[in-house]
Amino acid sequence: MENQNLPFVNRKSVSFDRGTKFDLEVITKTDTERTIIVTGMTKEGFFRYDIELFLSEIPTSTLIGLTDIPLWISVKYASDDKGTNDVYCIIYLLIDETKSNLLCQGYLGHFMGISWPNQLPPTTLQEHGKITNLDGQAPDPGREFQFTVPDQEFWRIKSIVFTLITGIVAIVRDVSILFINPNGTRTLCFAGTVKTDSIEYKFSLFEGAQTMTGGNDIIRQTALPNEMYLPPGTLIQTFSDNMQDDDSYTRINIVYEKYYSQI
Repeated sequence: MENQNLPFVNRKSVSFDRGTKFDLEVITKTDTERTIIVTGMTKEGFFRYDIELFLSEIPTSTLIGLTDIPLWISVKYASDDKGTNDVYCIIYLLIDETKSNLLCQGYLGHFMGISWPNQLPPTTLQEHGKITNLDGQAPDPGREFQFTVPDQEFWRIKSIVFTLITGIVAIVRDVSILFINPNGTRTLCFAGTVKTDSIEYKFSLFEGAQTMTGGNDIIRQTALPNEMYLPPGTLIQTFSDNMQDDDSYTRINIVYEKYYSQI
C-alpha cells in the first residue's frame, strides 16, 4: 500500500508574519449584571481578563489582544458571582481582524464554564436553556394577548397561564393559544370552551398536562405539545372565537427555556 502522509499540524503550519494580529472576540448575551473571567495561555505565558457584563438587549462584543495563538482558554464566572445559565458566551479567534475559528460556546453558571481545546461534558443545566418568566401586560378589552420571540432567540414553551373575564353576553367562546411560525406554519392549541357571562376563567397549559377542569368549571387545564421550539419571529397569541368587546384577558404568564440561535 502506498504510504500517505496525514495532514498533521506542526509548528510550521501555524507560523505567521511578525506583524500578524491576534485577538479573542468574546461575545456575550445576558439578562443580568455579571463579571466573567477569561484565562488562557500563549507561548508568552499566562493571561487573565475580567469582563464586566451589563443587561443588554443586544449581544456585547469584547476584544482581547494576544501575542500569539492561544494554547488554551477558559471562561467562567467570577468567584463571588452566583447564578445559573445567566450568560451565553461565544469565543472566536481573530487573525488580522478576521474570524478564523469558533473556539467554544455555551451557557455559564456558578459551577460550570466553557473551555478550549478540552471541553468537559456539559452539565445537565448547560444542556438546557435558561428558564425564563414572561409576565404580559393585559391588553384592552376585546383584544388578544400577543408576544413575538425576539431576534436570535429560540424558545421552548414550558407553560402558559392566563385569565379571561367574560363580558355581559352569554355566548360560546372557544379559547386557544395560536403559534405562527415566521414561515407561516400555524399551531393551534385548544384551551377550552366558555359560555357563562361575567365569570373569571383561569387557563393553564403545560407540557405533559392532563386535560381537566376544576373550581366549578372555571379552571381549565390542558397540554402543550412536547419539545415545541419556537424560532425568532414566532408570534404567540390568544385566539378566541366569538370574543366580545367587553371580554378581557388578564394576568398572562409564559415560562420558557431560552436558547440563542446566533450571537
